[in-house]
Amino acid sequence: MDWSSNHKIITAQLNSSSPERVFDALEEYGRALAGELAGGFDFLEQTLAARNNKLIDLGLAKNGFDGEIVAGLYMRARCGSDDPLHDKAIRLACLLNANAAGVPGFDALVLLEGGALDRLIQEGDSDEISALMNNSRRRKLVAQAFGKTGPFAEIENSRWLGIVVSAAGNPSLTFDDSNEYGPDLRAMDIQESILLLVQQAPVDSDWAGVIDRILFQMDPEKLRLPSSEAEAKELLARWGNLHFEGEGYYTHLPNNDEFKILLSIMFGGYMVNLYDHKIIGSDTDLDQARRCAYYARSPMTVEIMESARIKDGRVFLFAAVFNNVLHNEPVRRNCLESMLSQELRLLYDQRYKIQANMASNEQTFSNQLDSVASGLAEIKSQIQSIKSYLLIGVISLVLLILFKH
Repeated sequence: MDWSSNHKIITAQLNSSSPERVFDALEEYGRALAGELAGGFDFLEQTLAARNNKLIDLGLAKNGFDGEIVAGLYMRARCGSDDPLHDKAIRLACLLNANAAGVPGFDALVLLEGGALDRLIQEGDSDEISALMNNSRRRKLVAQAFGKTGPFAEIENSRWLGIVVSAAGNPSLTFDDSNEYGPDLRAMDIQESILLLVQQAPVDSDWAGVIDRILFQMDPEKLRLPSSEAEAKELLARWGNLHFEGEGYYTHLPNNDEFKILLSIMFGGYMVNLYDHKIIGSDTDLDQARRCAYYARSPMTVEIMESARIKDGRVFLFAAVFNNVLHNEPVRRNCLESMLSQELRLLYDQRYKIQANMASNEQTFSNQLDSVASGLAEIKSQIQSIKSYLLIGVISLVLLILFKH
C-alpha cells in the first residue's frame, strides 16, 4: 500500500475491501506509523471503525493511531460480548499498540473511562499486565511501576512483583535520547525509579532475581546514584543478609554474594552534586564489594588492573566489564579483553551493544532536532525576505503618492 497516496482514495479502496484485505493493510499501516509516517489518518480509521467488523476492529486495536478509537475498542471489549476470545484479543492488542501510546502527551489509556486503568493494574490477568508493561511507549508507566508510585502506589507486594517482572522485559529500559539540547526526562524517570525499587523492594530471592535481570540491562553511569554516602551504604546493607541457593554464573561466588557485588557495581557511589559523584570504595579496601564499586567506575591503570586480577580474579573481571572508562581507552581495553573468560566476554560484548544502542538513539534524536532547527532557520529567512519585500513595497507606494501630489 502506498501511504503517500491521497488518503480519501485509500479510505474508499479499503472501505470496499474484504476484512482480510483491510486487516493486512492495517498491519502495513502500523509498520508505516512506526517508520516513515509522521501521523495517522483519522478519516481512514474512523471509516473503518464504522464497519463494526471483528477482524477490522482487531487491526485497528493493534495498529491504530487514533487514541479515542483504540480506547473505545478496549472499553467495549472489557464490557464483554458473546465472543470472550475475541474480546481478550482486542484488549491485548490495544495494550500492545505503540502507535496510539506514542503520541507525545496523549495516550489512549488516558481516555479509558471509569478507572479502567486502575482496575487493570489491580485485577488484570498476567497476559494483560504483560501487554501493558511491555509496550515500549509506556516508559512513564514503567517508571511508576518500578518506583511503586502513581496507579501502583497501593498494590500488594505480591502483585507488584508480577508487574515488575513484566516491566523488566520492556525494550525501552535502555532508551536514552539525552543530548546537547537537554536530558531525556523519561529515561531519567526510569533510572531514578530503579534506585527506588532497590531501596523499597522486599529483601528476598524472588525480588533479587528480577532486580538482577533489570540491572544487567543497565549502564551504571546512567543509573541514579544515592544522594549521600550514608544512603549508599544503607542500600547495600539492606541486602546484606540475603541468602538464596546456587552459585553465581560469572564469579563462582554464591548467588547471593554475586548479587551483592552487582549492587555495588551499580550503586557503589553517591552524588556529590548534580554533575559529579564519589565512589565509596578503593582498590585497597578490605571489603570485596566496595573494591568492586571501585573496579566498576574508576579509571584504573593497567598496573592496578593486573594487581586486582591477582587479588580478586573473576570477581574483579565481573566488575570491570561494567567500567566504561576501560571500554573507551584502547590500552586498558586490550588489557581487560585479554583477561576475560568466555562467559565474561559474552557479557562484555553485550555491554558494548547496550552502549552502541544508546549512542545510536542519542544521534538519531540529535539529527531530528538539527533538522527541525534547520527548518526553522529557513522559515525565519523566508520571513525576513517577505519583510524586506513588504518594506520596499510600502516605500514605493509612499513615493508614488507623493509623486502624484
